[in-house]
Amino acid sequence: MTTKDKLKIITDNIRQKLPRLMELDEGCLIKDKGTDIIGKIVHKNNDEFIFIQWMDDMYVKHSKCSLEYLENRFKSLGKEPMLTDVLAWLSLLKEVSLCYLDNNSLLVIEKSGKFYYQVIDITKPYLKDQSKEVIDFLYNLIENEKITK
Repeated sequence: MTTKDKLKIITDNIRQKLPRLMELDEGCLIKDKGTDIIGKIVHKNNDEFIFIQWMDDMYVKHSKCSLEYLENRFKSLGKEPMLTDVLAWLSLLKEVSLCYLDNNSLLVIEKSGKFYYQVIDITKPYLKDQSKEVIDFLYNLIENEKITK
């Protein structure tokens, strides 16, 4: 399994356990229900939204719309998880009793007493920008959860 595949599994798991990441708000990724065009909400003012759209990493357009239009036309893909979201998610895993981010390391202690340690780059706040080793580390925690169910 590639790092990209593992990142998708972790991201989906985080979004599932932290529903606030799926809310239609600034930073939320959206997908046009009729096409493969992806967008991102860049501004929200009451029920008025401004979003940009792109396809194959190329800018397509920006639009202003209502919440009703947005909900009817687009599917929420969710916000990109940040390190703070990763910590919140880790604390929800049933086998984790403590998770701690200090300086440049992530420490996870399981209820069984096992502990895991991983160097993390705190200058990169988005999970998607972390190293392969961090992604592997988090993916293995998900796999350990499956074993203990």
